[in-house]
Amino acid sequence: MNHPTFGFRRIFLVFWVIAGLLLSSCGTLFPTPEPVTITFGYYNYDQAYYESLLPGFQEKYPNITVELKPLRNEPDFSTDVTVVSWMATIDTTEIFDNLLPLDSFLSEEKTYSPADFYPGTLDAFAFEGKQYAIPQGVDPYVMYYNKDLFDRYGVAYPQPGWDWTDFLDKAQSLRDPEYTIYGFAPLNDHLEALILIYQHGGSLTDGLAPTLNTKLNIEAIRWYVSLFRDYNVAPTDEQITSELGAGGRGVYYGLLNGKVAMFVASLSMHGGRIQGIPAWTFKWGAVPLPHDENAFTISFIEALGVTRNSEHPDASWKWIQYVNSQPHSRLLPARVSLAESPEYAELVGDELATAGRQSMQNALLTTRQNLSGLMNIVELFSLTMDSLVNQDLVVQDEMDKAQAQAEQALP
Repeated sequence: MNHPTFGFRRIFLVFWVIAGLLLSSCGTLFPTPEPVTITFGYYNYDQAYYESLLPGFQEKYPNITVELKPLRNEPDFSTDVTVVSWMATIDTTEIFDNLLPLDSFLSEEKTYSPADFYPGTLDAFAFEGKQYAIPQGVDPYVMYYNKDLFDRYGVAYPQPGWDWTDFLDKAQSLRDPEYTIYGFAPLNDHLEALILIYQHGGSLTDGLAPTLNTKLNIEAIRWYVSLFRDYNVAPTDEQITSELGAGGRGVYYGLLNGKVAMFVASLSMHGGRIQGIPAWTFKWGAVPLPHDENAFTISFIEALGVTRNSEHPDASWKWIQYVNSQPHSRLLPARVSLAESPEYAELVGDELATAGRQSMQNALLTTRQNLSGLMNIVELFSLTMDSLVNQDLVVQDEMDKAQAQAEQALP
């Protein structure tokens, strides 16, 4: 009869023998992943941000090395992973022929949910039923303001929910001809006027048909032009040159020198994040754009894609996956859970985080779908607005001319 203790000891001994064999042969049973190096094409003004992500990624994936390469072209298909802007998707043939579909990776990804991305952002980088890039961030237009000037003139800071009347009141209170200070100045070839049209209930097209000279459009444009021609709270080109500084920097030079109290720009521009132009030295704030009948703004998008040239698509996907799980320092994260996280607010500040989040509630994404047939009309609109702001012209007459020109250009 076997003693029970002997049976237990034999089982125990067998266990340790097997364990020893496993440990001695672990190089075969559990091989160490081969070292892999991937290249990442990114905008060079994000270098510090991506460098800050490398240690965490290296700790999680010690066999993968990421080499950062500033973009030579946009996007850069010579890298393994590249940043892809919304503009690149306009030429669908080039972009989607050079990126790898990511659907097989997404099907195995348990932490991603389409509902966690801002509406329309995934669609912007999808083509013929396949997903070619993962949205990393959105970039809505917001209103920036110079807190130093507001404090100097005792004007209350703008708050979310403000309207056109509030905006004009503040712009008038901040205008100081003696010191050549303007309440507002345009930075975007009068894109602000386009936004005002949609806030007022107008639009540039009805389907594919141009609608430049409709009643609602004329009303919004007249109000915008009055900021320059009647109220003189915003500078014309002549005033920009003579009072704010020329040399191609005009308005930007003026705001750097404390001459502009409010201006519209993308969220990514905060603090002066533009290559070759100095950072803002004034104390600044940000708020959603003032509204009229509607709250409305425009937003850009950026995404990350794996190129078809990549020899390491699995490692490339791991980098995208990791980056997409981190709040971005320049953009509002495209994933709502990240955009609304305390980590993002801590990274950029509560005020900017709030401005971005609230702006996205009423934002039109700049995508090839939304801009289909609009590019030429937008360019014509911009040229017309430039003439109206800088010359003594009749708004209705100029918009009638623009409408006729747009109709003649129809196929």
